[in-house]
Amino acid sequence: MANKEYLVDVSAYQGTSMAQYHSRGATGIIVKGTEGQWYRNPLAVKQIASAHYHHMWVHMYHFANFSHSVHQAKMEARACLAEAKHLNISKKRYIFCDWEASAQNYIQGSRLANTKAILAFMTEIKKAGYKVGLYSGASVLRNNVDASTIVKKYGACLWVASYATMGRIDTPNFGYFPSMDGVAMWQFTDNWQGLGVDGNITLIDLHAEKKPVLNKDYKPAVKPAKE
Repeated sequence: MANKEYLVDVSAYQGTSMAQYHSRGATGIIVKGTEGQWYRNPLAVKQIASAHYHHMWVHMYHFANFSHSVHQAKMEARACLAEAKHLNISKKRYIFCDWEASAQNYIQGSRLANTKAILAFMTEIKKAGYKVGLYSGASVLRNNVDASTIVKKYGACLWVASYATMGRIDTPNFGYFPSMDGVAMWQFTDNWQGLGVDGNITLIDLHAEKKPVLNKDYKPAVKPAKE
């Protein structure tokens, strides 16, 4: 199967039908399953059912609230895994850790502490048998996380958000591709096809059985991207 597939990430802000995304060319979804230890996406069951109906791949993401706490990261991983089991997420698919700045997730700790906590979460997910990845903006991955350590351990596992411009984008312009190693998927817009959903394009085969390798196919960005 070729790389460079379109996927959308969906949460409770999107509806339960994946039909419109499938009809525009999306081959899979990354569904928000959990946040912290307290939240489960109430629409996830129906979103996944719709994705399966349209023969779309289904991955999951967890919105981190653990900041730089290793203990909290492990607790959140357990909550995430419980929901992944409830949602029947295949262990052939990815669970991504969405680690970004929010009222519940403080990112200004040291790069070392941040990275240790993220790795603690990812280790628990990997031990449970899932593929694992890390989502954040390009700026956060460069400045607040030691992404090279994560990539060294897990190969091409980064899901990077970096937009050439705000507003609708239908197809990615690789002149604005975020320049870093280990990118598995690029979120290039928050309004794909005017549908009010994030648009992502894969750079590796997310569904391969073997561990992904570092992607060397794309040259560094030649223009600054909005992050």
